[in-house]
Amino acid sequence: MKILGTSKINKGFPAWLEANKKISPMMEEAGMSMIWAGTNADETKIFALMEVEDPQAAMAFGKREDIAKIPREGGVDVESSEIISVISETHTW
Repeated sequence: MKILGTSKINKGFPAWLEANKKISPMMEEAGMSMIWAGTNADETKIFALMEVEDPQAAMAFGKREDIAKIPREGGVDVESSEIISVISETHTW
């Protein structure tokens, strides 16, 4: 299942990317993978499209203190993370 999520960030997109690189292997072990990510113009919010086995489990994973430490160091306000929508159909051009 695909989910579109968002979080506030305070160190910009490059810091978020570095943190995401560190956490990606753990995400994959938990059944999650990043498809696409982007930020708003002032780099205060991240938007991510992910493939997950269970959206609620993915949110719980991201809030685990041992896991949340990594994105926090990259400037993510973990508590602001939310699922915008479950995505049921996609098309790539």
